[in-house]
Amino acid sequence: MGRKIPSICIYCAGGCGVLATVIDDAIIEIEGDPDHPINEGALCSKAAAYIQLVNNDRRLLTPMKRTNPRKGVDEDPGWVPITWEEAFKIIAELRMFTNYLINLFNSLIKCPLNHAKVVLV
Repeated sequence: MGRKIPSICIYCAGGCGVLATVIDDAIIEIEGDPDHPINEGALCSKAAAYIQLVNNDRRLLTPMKRTNPRKGVDEDPGWVPITWEEAFKIIAELRMFTNYLINLFNSLIKCPLNHAKVVLV
């Protein structure tokens, strides 16, 4: 059949062991690893459904940007594909703006009784 590659489930912090069956560099089956000490071969529904996420025809492979700022049930968000470079630039700009707001807030809350600071992790 195919190669069975041991791995760890990504869906929670449990660290359950899985065996991924691979044919031609494509995952065709996920099953619990019976030799793994945490789950001993059992899988939850999230791990069992992993194959659907990996092989879904509707899986997004590029970043998307919302073009319509209006929100609501009857509003089309107007998603458009963008490049990875555009996506990273947007994330970097948002991070810089967030850092600016945190520094501004920290400078405004200087109080001798409260030495708390906001920190972006």
